[in-house]
Amino acid sequence: MAKTNNISIVFGMPERIDNKYYNSAVFIDETGAVNSYRKIHPFGNEKIFFERGEEPLIIDTKWGKMGLCICYDTYQFPELLRYYVAKGCRLILNPTAMVEEVNIQNSRKSFENYYIKSLEYASLCNEVFIASANLTGYDGDLYFGGASAVLGPQITPFAEVDSHIYAGGIEFKQEEVITVTIDLHLAKRRLFVPDA
Repeated sequence: MAKTNNISIVFGMPERIDNKYYNSAVFIDETGAVNSYRKIHPFGNEKIFFERGEEPLIIDTKWGKMGLCICYDTYQFPELLRYYVAKGCRLILNPTAMVEEVNIQNSRKSFENYYIKSLEYASLCNEVFIASANLTGYDGDLYFGGASAVLGPQITPFAEVDSHIYAGGIEFKQEEVITVTIDLHLAKRRLFVPDA
C-alpha cells in the first residue's frame, strides 16, 4: 500500500521475535522498506505481555530524520525525545492508545491535561514536531479518547518559540483523517553559539 500510494505509513502492532513479544511501531516508507521500533518503556500491565525494547529508532527520510516513540515513551520519558532531537530529528511519530476515564466527572479535562498538555510541553521544550495518533472509541470496557494531533514549534511575534497544534486536537473524538503541511525548518533548537 505504501509503494502503491507513494506514502509512508506508521502503525502499532504486537511483534514476535524468537518467541518474545514487543509492543512495536512499524514504519514503512514509500519504497516498501520496513523498520520497527520496540517500545522501551512498557506501561503497567504491558510488562506482563511485552518485553522491553532496547533501541531508539531514527528513520532517515527525504524530509529529514524522524524518531519513533509509543505512548508512555513520549509522555513520561523526556530523555528519549532529547536523544532524538540531539541526533537531528525534527519530527517524532507517536502512535498511542490513551484511555479516557469516561465514567469519572471531568474526565475530558484530565485527558487533555495528561495527553495534549504533555505533548505541547514535549514539543515546546525540544522545539520538535510531534505527530500523535490515538485510538478512539470503545474496546471492551476501555474508552480511547481520540484527540490525534500534529503539534510543533511556532515563532511568536516576539521571536519566542511557542507550541502550536497544527492539526487535530482535543475536540477530535471520532475516527477522522487529518492532514497538514508543516515547516520542519521551525524544528531547530536555538542554542547559544558564541562568536568565533
